[in-house]
Amino acid sequence: MEAIIQQFFNLEIMAKALPLVLKGLGMTLLICAVVIPLGAIGGLLAAIASVSRKRAVRWAAIGFVDLFRAIPPLVLLIFIYAGLPFAGIRVSPFAAVAVGFFLNILRKFFARASSRCPKDRQRPRVRPGSARGRHCSG
Repeated sequence: MEAIIQQFFNLEIMAKALPLVLKGLGMTLLICAVVIPLGAIGGLLAAIASVSRKRAVRWAAIGFVDLFRAIPPLVLLIFIYAGLPFAGIRVSPFAAVAVGFFLNILRKFFARASSRCPKDRQRPRVRPGSARGRHCSG
């Protein structure tokens, strides 16, 4: 038991690591402050473009988002940070993470904004205790 406490609850090591953990927390908050608003705006614009009357705009938006929906976020980050320098494009670690997370969050906002239920599949809720309104059947 003493070995477990010494290994995982060593206050001396925790005190040495605290500044690094706080620096990481600050960077996480900064990335969130940059990426979440950009992702929300980008996702909204992509969702609006996906319901455009112009077929080319609609297909381009859907194709763009589907491309990034198919790529796992970690692969996207590795491609941006380690792959783009082979094409002569150098990005900072912060910019790579911001762009990767932006594209990841954009696809999530787009998916939620464009997942409407068609009118022909809407049914009234009739079960006791269910919320009033309509739900998507099938």
